[in-house]
Amino acid sequence: MAGKGRSTSQQACAACKYRRRKCAEACALAPYFPADQEETFRNAQRLFGVCRIQKMLRQADKDKREDVMVSIKYESNMRAEYPVHGCRGVVCHLQSQIQQVMQELTLVNKQLALCKDHSDGLLTNGNGDNSVDNARLSNNDIVGSKCIYGEIN
Repeated sequence: MAGKGRSTSQQACAACKYRRRKCAEACALAPYFPADQEETFRNAQRLFGVCRIQKMLRQADKDKREDVMVSIKYESNMRAEYPVHGCRGVVCHLQSQIQQVMQELTLVNKQLALCKDHSDGLLTNGNGDNSVDNARLSNNDIVGSKCIYGEIN
């Protein structure tokens, strides 16, 4: 597309390529969808549509527009990769991982406290009292994780 629309050294943006239009200097989507991001634009267009993307950009503050486009791109790519749950599935998976790590941290802190109690008891008592054995941890201290929206298999 040399000599048309933008400068002679640049191609049409992915949005204009997809819509088979000339890419004008004032193209609102050109900074966010360069020519090599056709698939990303296709995903965003399928999920949101060009009019809604442009509307979201117009409504966003100038300093927030980049963040808006990063969110649109991420959400549309996740929907293309995971058609059933999209971003929700990713968020639930991350919440599940956080919950598992927090439960593991709780278990480790309990074990650390037991070890400290045991070593303190050996140092002070010296009689080998097994009172720490009564406070053993059960296997139920770590339970399966669930997303706040429900369980994801």
